[in-house]
Amino acid sequence: MKTIIRIIFLLFIFSQATICLGLPDSTLQDNTNISIRKFDQGAISDYKADEAFNYGYKPVEGLSLWDSFVQWLGRLLSGLFYFGTETPIGKYTLIALAVAISIYALLKILKVKTNLFHSNKTIYKAQENIHDENIHELDLAALITQALKEENYRNAIRLTYLAALKALSDKDLVRWIPGKTNNDYLYEIKSSEIKSGFKDLGYYFTYTWYGNFKVNESHYFKVKSIFDDWNSNVNK
Repeated sequence: MKTIIRIIFLLFIFSQATICLGLPDSTLQDNTNISIRKFDQGAISDYKADEAFNYGYKPVEGLSLWDSFVQWLGRLLSGLFYFGTETPIGKYTLIALAVAISIYALLKILKVKTNLFHSNKTIYKAQENIHDENIHELDLAALITQALKEENYRNAIRLTYLAALKALSDKDLVRWIPGKTNNDYLYEIKSSEIKSGFKDLGYYFTYTWYGNFKVNESHYFKVKSIFDDWNSNVNK
């Protein structure tokens, strides 16, 4: 059986070869006319110059420090604008800010003095510089008398407080040094009674000298009464 299949296969190959050899030469030749075209160099140059056809990688230039700041500021203002106009909390905040600015501007125009923006801490910081005067070179009694004649009761209270400080220094109950604060001297006083009286004098001095209110004669004599009682304890 295998021999028969081989014979049939060989006959098929032989017949195909005979057909090919019997064809005329004209059937084996390709006579198609070929037109050779060349690239248009002008069109190529035009396409190269057109950015729309430039598909290469273009490096992105980095932003300058100023450009980065402008972008950041723009984002910040945009966020604040959105917060102030699109959120309930932002709207109320803007209203409160506008009212506060209006009140502040009105007070400035009318020249109204106020301690609204000054806390007790601010008053205390101002009080820290009251001891720069050399109390041992001042005639405090004469200065107090002069202040009373001029009805300058605020200054009279200040001088009375300095007289109390001088009394402590003369008795070596504190060590007087320019620039020290009231709390520094209070810390040095050992006697609780003397410390308490000096603290009261410091309290009245601070709120009459730095407070925004009128000090009259009764205020001064109240402080003088405290000073006289306190001074008698110091001189015991």
